[in-house]
Formats: sequence, C-alpha cells, structure tokens
Amino acid sequence: MEKPSQTIRELASRLIAAEASAGTGPDVHGPTLVCEKLQVSLIRFAGVDAFTTLMRRSLAMSREEIPALKNVKVGPKGCVERLDLVAADGGIESGAAIIANLLWLMVTFIGEDLAMRLVKDVWPDLLLSESSKEGLV
Repeated sequence: MEKPSQTIRELASRLIAAEASAGTGPDVHGPTLVCEKLQVSLIRFAGVDAFTTLMRRSLAMSREEIPALKNVKVGPKGCVERLDLVAADGGIESGAAIIANLLWLMVTFIGEDLAMRLVKDVWPDLLLSESSKEGLV
C-alpha cells in the first residue's frame, strides 16, 4: 500500500504545530485537536460514518509503521483515543503519522484540491502555498 508523501507528512506536522501555537492546549494534545477540527469539516462534507471509516483506516495504516499504536482506538465520535499513552513523546509523532495518513486518504478519495479546501476551511491562515507548489502526492 502507498504511504503519504513527505509533503503530506510535513503538512500534518504544521497542522499540529498550528494547534500547539494557538494555545488551545498542551503540545501533547495537538494531534487530537487536529483530528477534532478535521472531523467537523469532513463530517459536513461526507458524514459521520465516512469520517469514522477514514480514521479507522488511517489508524490501521499508522499501526503498520508504529506498532505501539496497537492500544489506540477510534472512539465513537471518530477521533483517536489513548494516543497520549503511546510513547515518551506523548503520542505527537504517532499522532502526526495518523493525521498524515488521514490527509493522504482524503487526497486519494476526494482529490487534492477538495482535500486542501477542507483543510483551509479549518485553518484559513495556515500557509499551504509550499504544499500547493509541488503538490501533495
């Protein structure tokens, strides 16, 4: 199976950093906050079941890279649970992998333009120009 490009991985890290710098919570919660914000945008677009399915697939793909994710689950609202228990880094690196896989799945199923529009709906001030120059895939 294909994996997210380096550009998608960098975008996932920038989204997590944006949440951390926004002061919305401690750094360890960055991946969860990104998930929750993408959840709102994706549910409006495709519904709860589609979002939950994408998150489950994203987590399964991430487990192939990071076996420590075996105890992380997708909760009833569609976001990952118990990510902070994964590693010494509080799950930030693992969370970035999950978000990168989610972004990759979005690009795969709905296309890069629409996926980036959904991301920009949530983070309108985030510079995506670097990503859009070279493409995400």
